[in-house]
Amino acid sequence: MHGRVKTRTTEEQRELQRIEKQKKVKLYLEGMNKAFEKRNKKELDDEALAICENLLVHNPDILTLWNFRKEILLEFKNSACTNPEIDLEKLVSKELYLTEVCLKVNPKSYCAWHQRCWTLDNIAPKPDWDRELLVCTKYLELDERNFHTWDYRKFVVGRAGVSAKSELEYTTSKINKNFSNYSSWHYRSQYLPLVHPDATGERPIDRDIHIKELTLVESAAFTDPNDQSGWFYQRWLLDLQQQLPLVLTQACISENFTWVAFNKPVCPNDTALSITGLGDGKWKTCNGETASHVWIKDTQDQSLISYEQSKLSLFVNGELKSDLELKLVTESNDQQKMIGFRKPSFINNLNSALVDFYSSLLESVISLLELEPDCKWPLLSFVTIARHLRFESSRAEIYEKLELLKKCDPTRKNYYDDLRSKFLIEDKLSELEDFTGVFDVSCMELTALYHTQYLSLFREVNLSKNKLGKIKRRCLGNLCNLQACEVLNISDNNLEVTKVPKLPNLVTLVDGKCLAGQKV
Repeated sequence: MHGRVKTRTTEEQRELQRIEKQKKVKLYLEGMNKAFEKRNKKELDDEALAICENLLVHNPDILTLWNFRKEILLEFKNSACTNPEIDLEKLVSKELYLTEVCLKVNPKSYCAWHQRCWTLDNIAPKPDWDRELLVCTKYLELDERNFHTWDYRKFVVGRAGVSAKSELEYTTSKINKNFSNYSSWHYRSQYLPLVHPDATGERPIDRDIHIKELTLVESAAFTDPNDQSGWFYQRWLLDLQQQLPLVLTQACISENFTWVAFNKPVCPNDTALSITGLGDGKWKTCNGETASHVWIKDTQDQSLISYEQSKLSLFVNGELKSDLELKLVTESNDQQKMIGFRKPSFINNLNSALVDFYSSLLESVISLLELEPDCKWPLLSFVTIARHLRFESSRAEIYEKLELLKKCDPTRKNYYDDLRSKFLIEDKLSELEDFTGVFDVSCMELTALYHTQYLSLFREVNLSKNKLGKIKRRCLGNLCNLQACEVLNISDNNLEVTKVPKLPNLVTLVDGKCLAGQKV
Protein backbone atom coordinates (compact mmCIF):
# COMPACT_ATOMS: atom_id res chain seq x y z
CA MET A 1 0.00 0.00 0.00
CA HIS A 2 3.06 2.25 0.19
CA GLY A 3 3.29 5.04 -2.42
CA ARG A 4 -0.49 5.39 -2.84
CA VAL A 5 -2.35 8.62 -2.07
CA LYS A 6 -4.66 8.11 0.84
CA THR A 7 -8.29 8.58 -0.13
CA ARG A 8 -10.22 10.33 2.60
CA THR A 9 -13.68 9.18 3.50
CA THR A 10 -16.67 11.43 3.00
CA GLU A 11 -16.90 11.99 6.76
CA GLU A 12 -13.26 13.05 6.95
CA GLN A 13 -13.69 15.44 4.02
CA ARG A 14 -16.74 17.04 5.59
CA GLU A 15 -14.95 17.47 8.91
CA LEU A 16 -11.94 19.09 7.24
CA GLN A 17 -14.23 21.40 5.27
CA ARG A 18 -16.06 22.34 8.46
CA ILE A 19 -12.80 23.13 10.27
CA GLU A 20 -11.51 25.14 7.30
CA LYS A 21 -14.76 27.08 7.13
CA GLN A 22 -14.61 27.86 10.84
CA LYS A 23 -11.09 29.22 10.42
CA LYS A 24 -12.22 31.49 7.58
CA VAL A 25 -15.23 32.72 9.53
CA LYS A 26 -13.03 33.45 12.55
CA LEU A 27 -10.53 35.42 10.45
CA TYR A 28 -13.37 37.27 8.71
CA LEU A 29 -15.03 38.29 11.98
CA GLU A 30 -11.73 39.36 13.51
CA GLY A 31 -10.93 41.44 10.44
CA MET A 32 -14.36 43.07 10.34
CA ASN A 33 -14.18 43.90 14.05
CA LYS A 34 -10.78 45.54 13.53
CA ALA A 35 -12.12 47.53 10.58
CA PHE A 36 -15.17 48.75 12.51
CA GLU A 37 -12.99 49.63 15.49
CA LYS A 38 -10.66 51.70 13.29
CA ARG A 39 -13.62 53.41 11.65
CA ASN A 40 -15.31 54.22 14.96
CA LYS A 41 -12.07 55.74 16.26
CA LYS A 42 -11.64 57.74 13.02
CA GLU A 43 -8.24 56.12 12.49
CA LEU A 44 -7.95 56.70 8.76
CA ASP A 45 -4.46 55.34 8.13
CA ASP A 46 -2.40 52.76 6.24
CA GLU A 47 -3.21 50.05 8.76
CA ALA A 48 -6.94 50.52 8.12
CA LEU A 49 -6.32 50.22 4.37
CA ALA A 50 -4.40 46.98 4.93
CA ILE A 51 -7.16 45.50 7.11
CA CYS A 52 -9.78 46.24 4.44
CA GLU A 53 -7.55 44.91 1.68
CA ASN A 54 -6.97 41.56 3.43
CA LEU A 55 -10.73 41.03 3.59
CA LEU A 56 -11.65 42.35 0.15
CA VAL A 57 -9.21 40.16 -1.80
CA HIS A 58 -11.22 37.16 -0.56
CA ASN A 59 -14.67 38.76 -0.80
CA PRO A 60 -14.84 41.84 -3.08
CA ASP A 61 -18.51 42.49 -2.36
CA ILE A 62 -18.31 43.92 1.17
CA LEU A 63 -19.61 47.39 0.34
CA THR A 64 -19.00 48.73 3.86
CA LEU A 65 -15.25 48.15 3.53
CA TRP A 66 -15.10 49.88 0.15
CA ASN A 67 -16.90 52.86 1.69
CA PHE A 68 -14.40 52.87 4.56
CA ARG A 69 -11.57 52.91 2.01
CA LYS A 70 -13.20 55.91 0.32
CA GLU A 71 -13.14 57.80 3.63
CA ILE A 72 -9.46 56.93 4.13
CA LEU A 73 -8.46 57.91 0.59
CA LEU A 74 -10.30 61.23 0.88
CA GLU A 75 -8.47 61.91 4.15
CA PHE A 76 -5.12 61.23 2.44
CA LYS A 77 -6.11 63.49 -0.46
CA ASN A 78 -7.05 66.35 1.89
CA SER A 79 -3.75 65.95 3.76
CA ALA A 80 -1.59 65.72 0.64
CA CYS A 81 -1.28 69.51 0.36
CA THR A 82 0.41 69.80 3.76
CA ASN A 83 2.12 66.39 3.92
CA PRO A 84 4.67 65.87 1.12
CA GLU A 85 5.12 62.22 2.11
CA ILE A 86 1.68 61.37 0.73
CA ASP A 87 1.99 60.24 -2.88
CA LEU A 88 -1.49 60.30 -4.44
CA GLU A 89 -0.32 58.71 -7.68
CA LYS A 90 1.03 55.75 -5.71
CA LEU A 91 -2.18 55.51 -3.68
CA VAL A 92 -4.27 55.49 -6.86
CA SER A 93 -2.03 52.86 -8.44
CA LYS A 94 -2.43 50.60 -5.40
CA GLU A 95 -6.20 51.08 -5.34
CA LEU A 96 -6.55 50.25 -9.03
CA TYR A 97 -4.37 47.19 -8.55
CA LEU A 98 -6.56 46.08 -5.65
CA THR A 99 -9.69 46.35 -7.79
CA GLU A 100 -7.98 44.25 -10.47
CA VAL A 101 -7.14 41.55 -7.90
CA CYS A 102 -10.75 41.63 -6.68
CA LEU A 103 -12.09 41.39 -10.23
CA LYS A 104 -10.09 38.21 -10.73
CA VAL A 105 -12.02 36.78 -7.77
CA ASN A 106 -15.35 38.08 -9.07
CA PRO A 107 -15.30 39.72 -12.54
CA LYS A 108 -18.87 40.91 -12.00
CA SER A 109 -18.39 42.60 -8.65
CA TYR A 110 -20.44 45.80 -8.64
CA CYS A 111 -18.43 47.10 -5.66
CA ALA A 112 -15.02 46.62 -7.27
CA TRP A 113 -16.03 48.22 -10.57
CA HIS A 114 -17.63 51.16 -8.77
CA GLN A 115 -14.54 51.66 -6.60
CA ARG A 116 -12.39 51.85 -9.72
CA CYS A 117 -14.64 54.53 -11.23
CA TRP A 118 -14.79 56.47 -7.97
CA THR A 119 -11.01 56.40 -7.48
CA LEU A 120 -10.31 57.75 -10.96
CA ASP A 121 -12.94 60.47 -10.60
CA ASN A 122 -12.19 61.57 -7.04
CA ILE A 123 -8.61 60.69 -6.07
CA ALA A 124 -6.44 60.42 -9.18
CA PRO A 125 -4.66 63.75 -9.92
CA LYS A 126 -4.21 62.85 -13.61
CA PRO A 127 -6.19 59.75 -14.61
CA ASP A 128 -4.61 57.76 -17.44
CA TRP A 129 -7.74 57.17 -19.51
CA ASP A 130 -5.81 55.67 -22.42
CA ARG A 131 -4.52 52.98 -20.10
CA GLU A 132 -8.02 52.37 -18.77
CA LEU A 133 -9.30 51.97 -22.33
CA LEU A 134 -6.63 49.30 -22.89
CA VAL A 135 -7.75 47.61 -19.66
CA CYS A 136 -11.30 47.48 -21.02
CA THR A 137 -10.12 46.01 -24.31
CA LYS A 138 -8.06 43.40 -22.45
CA TYR A 139 -10.97 42.42 -20.19
CA LEU A 140 -13.35 42.17 -23.15
CA GLU A 141 -10.91 39.86 -24.89
CA LEU A 142 -11.12 37.60 -21.85
CA ASP A 143 -14.91 37.84 -21.48
CA GLU A 144 -16.71 39.71 -24.23
CA ARG A 145 -20.10 39.21 -22.57
CA ASN A 146 -19.35 40.85 -19.21
CA PHE A 147 -21.75 43.79 -19.15
CA HIS A 148 -19.85 45.31 -16.20
CA THR A 149 -16.83 45.72 -18.46
CA TRP A 150 -18.99 47.26 -21.19
CA ASP A 151 -20.45 49.71 -18.67
CA TYR A 152 -16.96 50.57 -17.45
CA ARG A 153 -15.84 51.08 -21.03
CA LYS A 154 -18.68 53.55 -21.55
CA PHE A 155 -17.57 55.40 -18.40
CA VAL A 156 -13.95 55.55 -19.63
CA VAL A 157 -14.95 56.57 -23.16
CA GLY A 158 -16.96 59.47 -21.74
CA ARG A 159 -14.02 60.68 -19.65
CA ALA A 160 -11.40 60.11 -22.37
CA GLY A 161 -13.35 61.95 -25.06
CA VAL A 162 -13.38 59.00 -27.45
CA SER A 163 -15.70 59.69 -30.38
CA ALA A 164 -19.02 57.88 -30.66
CA LYS A 165 -18.08 56.91 -34.21
CA SER A 166 -14.96 55.14 -32.97
CA GLU A 167 -16.96 53.19 -30.40
CA LEU A 168 -19.53 52.22 -33.02
CA GLU A 169 -16.72 50.83 -35.16
CA TYR A 170 -15.44 48.93 -32.13
CA THR A 171 -18.81 47.23 -31.67
CA THR A 172 -18.78 46.27 -35.35
CA SER A 173 -15.45 44.49 -34.88
CA LYS A 174 -16.73 42.65 -31.79
CA ILE A 175 -19.96 41.63 -33.52
CA ASN A 176 -18.11 40.37 -36.59
CA LYS A 177 -16.06 38.14 -34.29
CA ASN A 178 -19.13 36.79 -32.53
CA PHE A 179 -22.73 37.39 -33.62
CA SER A 180 -23.88 35.94 -30.30
CA ASN A 181 -22.43 38.75 -28.18
CA TYR A 182 -25.56 40.36 -26.74
CA SER A 183 -23.58 42.95 -24.77
CA SER A 184 -21.94 44.34 -27.91
CA TRP A 185 -25.33 44.61 -29.65
CA HIS A 186 -26.70 46.53 -26.68
CA TYR A 187 -23.63 48.78 -26.53
CA ARG A 188 -24.10 49.45 -30.25
CA SER A 189 -27.69 50.57 -29.68
CA GLN A 190 -26.44 53.31 -27.33
CA TYR A 191 -24.03 54.88 -29.84
CA LEU A 192 -26.00 54.42 -33.05
CA PRO A 193 -28.39 57.36 -32.38
CA LEU A 194 -25.40 59.59 -31.60
CA VAL A 195 -23.53 58.80 -34.81
CA HIS A 196 -26.51 58.58 -37.16
CA PRO A 197 -29.37 60.74 -35.83
CA ASP A 198 -32.46 61.20 -37.94
CA ALA A 199 -32.31 64.58 -39.69
CA THR A 200 -36.08 65.05 -39.34
CA GLY A 201 -36.03 64.38 -35.62
CA GLU A 202 -38.93 61.96 -35.99
CA ARG A 203 -36.89 58.86 -35.14
CA PRO A 204 -33.76 58.11 -33.13
CA ILE A 205 -31.67 57.04 -36.13
CA ASP A 206 -31.41 57.87 -39.84
CA ARG A 207 -33.75 55.79 -42.03
CA ASP A 208 -31.03 54.62 -44.42
CA ILE A 209 -28.87 53.51 -41.50
CA HIS A 210 -31.95 51.86 -40.01
CA ILE A 211 -32.20 49.64 -43.10
CA LYS A 212 -28.47 48.87 -43.06
CA GLU A 213 -28.64 47.85 -39.41
CA LEU A 214 -31.61 45.59 -40.07
CA THR A 215 -29.62 43.98 -42.89
CA LEU A 216 -26.63 43.47 -40.57
CA VAL A 217 -28.67 41.88 -37.82
CA GLU A 218 -30.57 39.73 -40.33
CA SER A 219 -27.31 37.96 -41.15
CA ALA A 220 -26.65 37.41 -37.45
CA ALA A 221 -30.14 36.21 -36.61
CA PHE A 222 -30.35 33.83 -39.55
CA THR A 223 -26.92 32.33 -38.82
CA ASP A 224 -28.32 30.78 -35.64
CA PRO A 225 -32.12 31.18 -35.40
CA ASN A 226 -32.13 29.98 -31.80
CA ASP A 227 -29.64 32.57 -30.56
CA GLN A 228 -31.45 35.50 -28.98
CA SER A 229 -28.75 38.19 -29.29
CA GLY A 230 -29.40 39.24 -32.89
CA TRP A 231 -33.16 38.90 -32.56
CA PHE A 232 -33.21 41.23 -29.55
CA TYR A 233 -31.31 43.87 -31.50
CA GLN A 234 -33.65 43.44 -34.45
CA ARG A 235 -36.61 43.89 -32.11
CA TRP A 236 -35.07 47.13 -30.81
CA LEU A 237 -34.61 48.41 -34.37
CA LEU A 238 -38.20 47.55 -35.26
CA ASP A 239 -39.54 49.15 -32.08
CA LEU A 240 -37.92 52.46 -33.06
CA GLN A 241 -40.88 52.86 -35.41
CA GLN A 242 -43.22 52.93 -32.41
CA GLN A 243 -41.75 56.04 -30.80
CA LEU A 244 -44.61 58.39 -31.50
CA PRO A 245 -44.58 62.10 -30.62
CA LEU A 246 -46.71 63.38 -27.73
CA VAL A 247 -50.17 64.51 -28.89
CA LEU A 248 -53.55 65.41 -27.45
CA THR A 249 -55.94 62.57 -28.23
CA GLN A 250 -59.25 63.51 -26.58
CA ALA A 251 -60.81 66.34 -24.60
CA CYS A 252 -64.07 67.28 -22.94
CA ILE A 253 -64.98 70.77 -21.73
CA SER A 254 -68.19 71.39 -19.80
CA GLU A 255 -69.50 73.62 -17.02
CA ASN A 256 -68.95 70.93 -14.40
CA PHE A 257 -66.01 68.95 -15.65
CA THR A 258 -62.99 69.30 -17.95
CA TRP A 259 -60.40 66.71 -18.91
CA VAL A 260 -57.85 66.07 -21.63
CA ALA A 261 -56.20 62.82 -22.73
CA PHE A 262 -52.75 62.22 -24.21
CA ASN A 263 -51.28 59.30 -26.11
CA LYS A 264 -48.54 59.01 -23.45
CA PRO A 265 -48.59 59.42 -19.66
CA VAL A 266 -47.41 62.91 -18.70
CA CYS A 267 -47.05 64.87 -15.48
CA PRO A 268 -49.30 67.93 -14.85
CA ASN A 269 -46.44 69.55 -12.93
CA ASP A 270 -44.18 69.48 -15.98
CA THR A 271 -43.60 73.17 -16.66
CA ALA A 272 -42.49 72.38 -20.22
CA LEU A 273 -46.09 71.45 -21.14
CA SER A 274 -48.90 73.91 -21.72
CA ILE A 275 -52.37 73.69 -23.24
CA THR A 276 -53.95 76.78 -24.76
CA GLY A 277 -57.69 77.24 -25.02
CA LEU A 278 -58.61 76.28 -21.45
CA GLY A 279 -57.55 79.34 -19.51
CA ASP A 280 -55.49 79.19 -16.34
CA GLY A 281 -55.92 76.68 -13.58
CA LYS A 282 -54.33 73.60 -12.10
CA TRP A 283 -54.49 70.08 -13.46
CA LYS A 284 -54.31 66.74 -11.66
CA THR A 285 -53.97 63.16 -12.83
CA CYS A 286 -57.06 60.99 -12.92
CA ASN A 287 -55.34 58.12 -11.10
CA GLY A 288 -53.65 60.03 -8.29
CA GLU A 289 -50.21 59.14 -9.63
CA THR A 290 -47.48 61.58 -10.64
CA ALA A 291 -48.22 61.05 -14.35
CA SER A 292 -51.18 59.71 -16.29
CA HIS A 293 -52.73 59.65 -19.75
CA VAL A 294 -55.72 61.71 -18.57
CA TRP A 295 -55.60 65.08 -16.83
CA ILE A 296 -58.55 66.57 -14.95
CA LYS A 297 -58.98 70.28 -14.31
CA ASP A 298 -58.49 70.62 -10.56
CA THR A 299 -60.56 73.80 -10.27
CA GLN A 300 -63.39 74.57 -12.64
CA ASP A 301 -63.96 78.29 -13.33
CA GLN A 302 -67.21 78.58 -15.28
CA SER A 303 -66.23 82.04 -16.53
CA LEU A 304 -63.32 80.51 -18.43
CA ILE A 305 -65.52 78.14 -20.44
CA SER A 306 -65.99 79.27 -24.03
CA TYR A 307 -68.12 77.30 -26.46
CA GLU A 308 -66.82 79.32 -29.40
CA GLN A 309 -63.25 78.01 -29.43
CA SER A 310 -62.48 75.57 -32.22
CA LYS A 311 -59.38 73.79 -30.96
CA LEU A 312 -56.92 73.10 -28.18
CA SER A 313 -53.17 73.35 -28.71
CA LEU A 314 -50.41 71.47 -26.93
CA PHE A 315 -47.05 73.20 -26.55
CA VAL A 316 -43.80 71.66 -25.30
CA ASN A 317 -41.13 74.20 -24.35
CA GLY A 318 -43.06 76.81 -26.29
CA GLU A 319 -43.17 74.72 -29.47
CA LEU A 320 -46.51 73.63 -30.93
CA LYS A 321 -46.75 69.83 -30.86
CA SER A 322 -50.38 69.10 -31.68
CA ASP A 323 -53.83 70.60 -32.19
CA LEU A 324 -57.13 68.99 -31.30
CA GLU A 325 -60.26 70.13 -33.12
CA LEU A 326 -63.32 70.70 -30.91
CA LYS A 327 -67.03 70.54 -31.64
CA LEU A 328 -70.09 71.65 -29.68
CA VAL A 329 -72.38 68.85 -28.48
CA THR A 330 -75.82 69.22 -26.89
CA GLU A 331 -76.80 66.33 -24.61
CA SER A 332 -80.27 64.94 -23.95
CA ASN A 333 -80.64 67.14 -20.86
CA ASP A 334 -79.91 70.22 -23.02
CA GLN A 335 -76.49 70.69 -21.41
CA GLN A 336 -73.73 71.70 -23.78
CA LYS A 337 -70.10 70.62 -23.87
CA MET A 338 -67.14 70.79 -26.19
CA ILE A 339 -65.48 67.52 -27.16
CA GLY A 340 -62.60 66.58 -29.39
CA PHE A 341 -60.94 63.33 -30.43
CA ARG A 342 -58.55 62.02 -33.04
CA LYS A 343 -58.16 58.53 -34.42
CA PRO A 344 -55.36 56.79 -32.55
CA SER A 345 -52.06 55.94 -34.18
CA PHE A 346 -50.10 53.08 -32.68
CA ILE A 347 -47.12 53.07 -35.02
CA ASN A 348 -45.29 55.50 -37.29
CA ASN A 349 -46.10 55.35 -40.98
CA LEU A 350 -43.44 53.64 -43.09
CA ASN A 351 -42.07 55.33 -46.17
CA SER A 352 -41.98 53.39 -49.43
CA ALA A 353 -38.36 52.32 -48.92
CA LEU A 354 -39.11 50.88 -45.48
CA VAL A 355 -42.28 49.17 -46.72
CA ASP A 356 -40.27 47.43 -49.44
CA PHE A 357 -37.51 46.46 -47.04
CA TYR A 358 -39.89 45.25 -44.31
CA SER A 359 -41.78 43.21 -46.91
CA SER A 360 -38.52 41.60 -48.04
CA LEU A 361 -37.54 40.97 -44.43
CA LEU A 362 -40.91 39.35 -43.77
CA GLU A 363 -40.40 37.02 -46.74
CA SER A 364 -37.02 36.01 -45.31
CA VAL A 365 -38.59 35.25 -41.95
CA ILE A 366 -41.30 33.19 -43.64
CA SER A 367 -38.61 31.21 -45.48
CA LEU A 368 -36.80 30.61 -42.20
CA LEU A 369 -40.02 29.43 -40.56
CA GLU A 370 -40.42 26.83 -43.29
CA LEU A 371 -37.14 25.33 -42.04
CA GLU A 372 -37.68 26.09 -38.33
CA PRO A 373 -41.48 26.15 -37.83
CA ASP A 374 -41.29 25.96 -34.03
CA CYS A 375 -38.46 28.44 -33.47
CA LYS A 376 -39.54 31.20 -31.08
CA TRP A 377 -37.54 34.12 -32.44
CA PRO A 378 -38.59 33.97 -36.12
CA LEU A 379 -42.21 33.59 -34.98
CA LEU A 380 -41.97 36.68 -32.79
CA SER A 381 -40.16 38.54 -35.57
CA PHE A 382 -42.98 37.70 -37.98
CA VAL A 383 -45.53 39.13 -35.55
CA THR A 384 -43.55 42.36 -35.07
CA ILE A 385 -42.81 42.98 -38.76
CA ALA A 386 -46.34 42.10 -39.90
CA ARG A 387 -47.81 44.56 -37.37
CA HIS A 388 -45.56 47.29 -38.75
CA LEU A 389 -46.67 46.61 -42.32
CA ARG A 390 -50.35 46.58 -41.30
CA PHE A 391 -51.39 44.38 -44.21
CA GLU A 392 -54.99 43.27 -43.78
CA SER A 393 -54.05 39.90 -45.24
CA SER A 394 -51.59 39.27 -42.39
CA ARG A 395 -53.95 40.04 -39.50
CA ALA A 396 -55.30 36.50 -39.02
CA GLU A 397 -51.84 34.98 -39.42
CA ILE A 398 -50.47 37.25 -36.68
CA TYR A 399 -52.92 35.77 -34.18
CA GLU A 400 -52.10 32.26 -35.42
CA LYS A 401 -48.41 32.90 -34.78
CA LEU A 402 -49.19 34.10 -31.25
CA GLU A 403 -50.96 30.80 -30.57
CA LEU A 404 -47.90 28.92 -31.87
CA LEU A 405 -45.66 31.01 -29.63
CA LYS A 406 -47.68 29.97 -26.58
CA LYS A 407 -46.99 26.33 -27.46
CA CYS A 408 -43.27 26.60 -28.28
CA ASP A 409 -42.56 29.09 -25.45
CA PRO A 410 -45.07 28.16 -22.70
CA THR A 411 -43.12 29.98 -19.98
CA ARG A 412 -44.22 33.30 -21.52
CA LYS A 413 -47.78 32.27 -22.29
CA ASN A 414 -49.25 35.18 -20.31
CA TYR A 415 -47.06 37.64 -22.23
CA TYR A 416 -48.39 36.37 -25.57
CA ASP A 417 -51.95 36.49 -24.23
CA ASP A 418 -51.44 40.12 -23.22
CA LEU A 419 -49.85 40.92 -26.59
CA ARG A 420 -52.85 39.39 -28.33
CA SER A 421 -55.17 41.52 -26.16
CA LYS A 422 -53.19 44.64 -27.04
CA PHE A 423 -53.45 43.92 -30.78
CA LEU A 424 -57.18 43.18 -30.58
CA ILE A 425 -57.88 46.48 -28.82
CA GLU A 426 -55.70 48.37 -31.31
CA ASP A 427 -57.54 46.76 -34.22
CA LYS A 428 -60.90 47.64 -32.67
CA LEU A 429 -59.94 51.27 -32.06
CA SER A 430 -58.50 51.63 -35.57
CA GLU A 431 -61.84 50.63 -37.08
CA LEU A 432 -63.85 53.30 -35.23
CA GLU A 433 -64.88 56.69 -36.55
CA ASP A 434 -66.82 57.82 -33.48
CA PHE A 435 -65.41 57.72 -29.95
CA THR A 436 -68.44 58.87 -27.96
CA GLY A 437 -70.95 56.01 -28.21
CA VAL A 438 -70.43 52.37 -27.27
CA PHE A 439 -67.12 50.54 -27.06
CA ASP A 440 -67.73 46.79 -27.08
CA VAL A 441 -64.89 44.29 -26.68
CA SER A 442 -66.92 41.57 -24.97
CA CYS A 443 -66.28 37.84 -25.53
CA MET A 444 -62.77 38.42 -26.94
CA GLU A 445 -60.84 36.55 -24.22
CA LEU A 446 -58.88 39.66 -23.31
CA THR A 447 -56.37 39.18 -20.50
CA ALA A 448 -55.32 42.83 -20.22
CA LEU A 449 -56.76 46.25 -20.97
CA TYR A 450 -54.64 48.63 -23.05
CA HIS A 451 -55.05 52.14 -24.50
CA THR A 452 -57.87 53.20 -22.17
CA GLN A 453 -56.88 56.84 -22.78
CA TYR A 454 -58.81 56.49 -26.05
CA LEU A 455 -61.96 55.44 -24.16
CA SER A 456 -62.41 58.60 -22.10
CA LEU A 457 -65.36 59.89 -24.18
CA PHE A 458 -67.37 56.67 -24.56
CA ARG A 459 -70.71 56.68 -22.74
CA GLU A 460 -70.87 52.88 -22.58
CA VAL A 461 -68.01 50.39 -22.31
CA ASN A 462 -68.62 46.63 -22.48
CA LEU A 463 -65.76 44.48 -21.20
CA SER A 464 -67.85 41.46 -20.26
CA LYS A 465 -66.97 37.78 -20.74
CA ASN A 466 -63.22 38.23 -20.93
CA LYS A 467 -60.32 37.07 -18.75
CA LEU A 468 -59.39 40.38 -17.19
CA GLY A 469 -59.32 38.96 -13.69
CA LYS A 470 -55.86 37.51 -14.33
CA ILE A 471 -54.22 40.92 -13.87
CA LYS A 472 -56.64 42.60 -11.52
CA ARG A 473 -54.70 45.58 -10.19
CA ARG A 474 -53.41 46.84 -13.55
CA CYS A 475 -56.69 46.25 -15.33
CA LEU A 476 -58.85 47.97 -12.72
CA GLY A 477 -56.43 50.87 -12.42
CA ASN A 478 -56.70 51.57 -16.14
CA LEU A 479 -60.46 52.04 -15.82
CA CYS A 480 -59.92 55.47 -14.23
CA ASN A 481 -59.48 56.89 -17.74
CA LEU A 482 -63.16 56.25 -18.54
CA GLN A 483 -64.23 59.75 -17.49
CA ALA A 484 -67.44 59.97 -19.57
CA CYS A 485 -68.56 56.38 -18.99
CA GLU A 486 -72.16 56.06 -17.76
CA VAL A 487 -72.59 52.30 -18.25
CA LEU A 488 -69.72 49.91 -17.52
CA ASN A 489 -70.13 46.16 -18.00
CA ILE A 490 -67.38 44.09 -16.40
CA SER A 491 -69.39 40.93 -15.77
CA ASP A 492 -67.93 37.43 -16.21
CA ASN A 493 -64.35 38.56 -15.60
CA ASN A 494 -63.66 37.31 -12.08
CA LEU A 495 -62.82 40.87 -11.05
CA GLU A 496 -62.89 42.37 -7.56
CA VAL A 497 -65.63 44.88 -8.19
CA THR A 498 -65.13 46.78 -4.94
CA LYS A 499 -61.78 47.94 -6.32
CA VAL A 500 -63.25 49.55 -9.44
CA PRO A 501 -62.04 53.18 -9.37
CA LYS A 502 -64.62 55.90 -8.83
CA LEU A 503 -65.78 57.30 -12.17
CA PRO A 504 -67.45 60.75 -12.19
CA ASN A 505 -70.29 59.94 -14.61
CA LEU A 506 -70.89 56.25 -13.88
CA VAL A 507 -74.58 55.43 -13.44
CA THR A 508 -74.75 51.67 -14.06
CA LEU A 509 -72.16 49.04 -13.23
CA VAL A 510 -72.94 45.55 -14.54
CA ASP A 511 -70.96 43.16 -12.38
CA GLY A 512 -72.58 39.72 -12.73
CA LYS A 513 -70.39 36.74 -11.81
CA CYS A 514 -67.70 38.90 -10.26
CA LEU A 515 -65.91 38.34 -6.96
CA ALA A 516 -67.81 41.05 -5.10
CA GLY A 517 -70.76 43.31 -5.73
CA GLN A 518 -70.93 47.08 -5.80
CA LYS A 519 -74.00 49.22 -6.00
CA VAL A 520 -73.76 52.54 -7.83
